[in-house]
Amino acid sequence: MDRSEAMLHVARRKSARVRWVRQDLERLRLDVQADVVTCHFDALNHVLEADGLRRVFANVARILRPGGLFQFDLNTRFMLQWLSTSEKLFRVGPHAFTAFNAFRLAVGHRHVQPALVRAAGRLYRKVLVSVRERSYEDAELRRMLREAGLRLERVTVLRRLKGRPVRKVYLAVRPPGRW
Repeated sequence: MDRSEAMLHVARRKSARVRWVRQDLERLRLDVQADVVTCHFDALNHVLEADGLRRVFANVARILRPGGLFQFDLNTRFMLQWLSTSEKLFRVGPHAFTAFNAFRLAVGHRHVQPALVRAAGRLYRKVLVSVRERSYEDAELRRMLREAGLRLERVTVLRRLKGRPVRKVYLAVRPPGRW
């Protein structure tokens, strides 16, 4: 599931065996029950308002069977701050990618304006995008999950930078007997 048709197009090319659905996590309406729900690649960092993340957790809880697991990852506040310290330049095949980042300390938001410079024959084409992310603290996540009827079971540091966590993986469960 993704809200971006462009991302779903890429996903469909990778696997025709999966049922791909275009929806927004905050308005998720699937008539299924699942044992496991996963959300990868810091997708939840793009939910900028706490109320929006509460809706996501409530939607996931509704889909999970009792005892079902919800695994997701998030970039930490430190990672979003680190990303905003300088412009980055990456090469992706024949293309170049650069990004200007700004971090708003008071609200824990990062605003990144990446530019992809794509080869177009002998010339290059600049593609501009605007991306916003927000960090969430573990205590805040634990509370929101609990309010949705989920219990945070485990937090694992996936990656560190300068000795500090920059990406974490969370595992929550819908306890048996809920609902």
